[in-house]
Order: sequence, then structure tokens, then C-alpha cells
Amino acid sequence: MIHGKTLAAWQDSHPLIRDLIALKESTWFNPAIAPTAQALADVGLNAQDVQAASARLQRFAPYLKAVFPDTAASNGIIESPLKPLDQLRQTLIQENALEHVGALWLKADSELPISGSIKARGGIHEVLKHAEDLALEAGLITLTDDYSQLDSEQARAFFSQYSIAVGSTGNLGLSIGIMSAKLGFKRLIDGYYTVTDEELYRWMVIAHEKDQVKLEPSALAGVPGMARVLNSPEYLQRMGFTQAQLENATHLVWGTGGSMVPEVEFQAYLDKGRNL
Repeated sequence: MIHGKTLAAWQDSHPLIRDLIALKESTWFNPAIAPTAQALADVGLNAQDVQAASARLQRFAPYLKAVFPDTAASNGIIESPLKPLDQLRQTLIQENALEHVGALWLKADSELPISGSIKARGGIHEVLKHAEDLALEAGLITLTDDYSQLDSEQARAFFSQYSIAVGSTGNLGLSIGIMSAKLGFKRLIDGYYTVTDEELYRWMVIAHEKDQVKLEPSALAGVPGMARVLNSPEYLQRMGFTQAQLENATHLVWGTGGSMVPEVEFQAYLDKGRNL
């Protein structure tokens, strides 16, 4: 049973499930989708919030231009190019017998400056928002100042009083970390528990040599989760986990990367783990 219904019943009420189970390419358009103006009311944001963020990025543009040379061409504005996809458009037309087709463009957030991913916009903005709030409250700047003055030892010393923690080691964590470091914040990776580098290297060797799994050290950060959970009575009680549930539990570790680590570097990691 799945939420009180059999699989067959779900397939009858949602026929698309059959195609998904059969691994067929599928398309689903949410029948309850709402216009942007209506949907925004449900997420707590409005046009004024968007305008405020845009104005903030404009205020920080002189600073970003000064500290990140790859933003010079856009005068410090974090923006990605639009590129025509004429050949892909033609391929789609031919393969799908399309008519009345407009243009096809790529919003190349993969080329955003500073951190090179879509997170270079939102991730960096949230750091700038926090930095601006702190600097304004302390009288370090005013809204009409040239923000390039934040590229100073005085400003970095001020921000170094504060820490910014990220809960991601991916594109978002990279974007937040780069921006935080440039301003002078102390940077931390946050989570439910901490683990030493030595443990990561040791587990990497075990995973590679005993389980035939290739993971980079940081990808093993979730490994101790099972032990930390089972050894935390307060957490188990708070979550309502029973002994029967725990005995039949499946603990899933998210292996976040490793297959693209150059072989020379990967072997160096293994050697480090073997020598511990």
C-alpha cells in the first residue's frame, strides 16, 4: 500500500505512473499551476522584493567590479549571456515535426562570473544582503555610498567578527564561501555533525578497496551518520524511532562525487588514507 492505495489504484487515478514505471520519456504539466502574480503571494515575495534585490546588486556593482576582475566587462553586474541555439532549434523542429516555432535561446548561467554556476546569483546575493545589513547598522556605509570602499582592511576586519555557515559543499556552498571570504567573513560548513579529514581518507580507502566504490574524501562525509544517529538516544526519542524500525532501517549515504577526480590525485588520496 502507498498512502492507503494500491499501486494499481494509483495507476488508474494517475495513468502517467505507468509510463514512469516503464521508464518511458514522459511529460507532465501541473494542472494546478498558477500565474506568477498569483503564485508569488504564496511564497511571501512580491515585486518590491525583486526590485530591492536588483537595487542591492546595483549598489554592490562597484565593489564586485573591484574585487572580481571577471565582472569588469559587465561593470560589476552578475549576469549571464543569452546565446542563440539555432542548430538545436532546427533539430527539435525536424525530430518533432514542429510548426509555428519561435526562437530558441540559452540563458547561460553556466558562465556566470565569480563561481560559474546558477548559484552565483542567488547565493552571492544572500551574502551581500547580510553584509549590507551589518554595514549599514554599524555606520560603515550608507545607501548612497560607493560600495567599492568595502574593499578595505577596515571593512574586512569588521566582517571578520561574524561567521557565515553553509550547509552545502556544492555550487551553492562554493558561491556563498567565495563571496563570504572576499568580504572577510569567517566561513564554516554546517551540518548535524563534524568529521575529521583523517577519517574521510580512511573511509575512502575502505570503500575503494573493500566495497569497490570510488568516492572522493568529502563525498564520505555522510558515512558516520548511521553511528551518530544510533548513538543519540535523545534524537531517537524526539523522532519517535522504535527499536523495530531501527533494526529494519536502511541508512543512505549520499555519495556526492569522485568519478571525475584525476587518477593521480585519487591515488594520492588513497595513499594518504593507507598511511593513517
